[in-house]
Amino acid sequence: MRCLSVFLVLIALLPVTVSASGFQRAETMTSPPIEIGIWYPSHSAVTAAANVPFGQALALDGESDGDKLPLIVLSHGNHSRLGVHSHRALALAEAGYVAVALTHPGDNDQNRLTTGSDWLVSRPADISRTIDHMLSDWTHAKRIDPDRIGVYGFSAGGYTALAAAGAVIDTHLIASYCAEVPQEYSCPVLSVACQP
Repeated sequence: MRCLSVFLVLIALLPVTVSASGFQRAETMTSPPIEIGIWYPSHSAVTAAANVPFGQALALDGESDGDKLPLIVLSHGNHSRLGVHSHRALALAEAGYVAVALTHPGDNDQNRLTTGSDWLVSRPADISRTIDHMLSDWTHAKRIDPDRIGVYGFSAGGYTALAAAGAVIDTHLIASYCAEVPQEYSCPVLSVACQP
């Protein structure tokens, strides 16, 4: 029992570090620039204390780990920001993915300039520009497998993910649905784009 106690005391005196996911903040070199947060597998160690606004302990600008990593782009809903999916991004990085969350210019919690149906076009374009940045300009771009890229989105981000993948919106179907169910939450937002 005494040996176990000594062992536990010695373990308690060791520096507390954990292997964590790497994290970087960046902006795309596009017009307008897109603010992005990047979570990725890392062999860099960090202390256990949270060191980003999302309450996570991450290896800030840490070394990346792995090759041929799949990339997942996370798109937030209207009037939100990149940190809203930070827990998903961290889980993806811990599972071996590169996860990049973006703040859509003109459709975020600080800037609501994109009005009416403009975001139906601008948001999927933001995804394309973010992917281009990750494959060419990101510090660890060579570690990404360009044949394994996915997009995740919630609410307007869900539309964005589908549109970025090539889905075509049927505006007539939406217009007829909204005529029948005008109280539907998304109908006022989509009504500008879906006039018959």
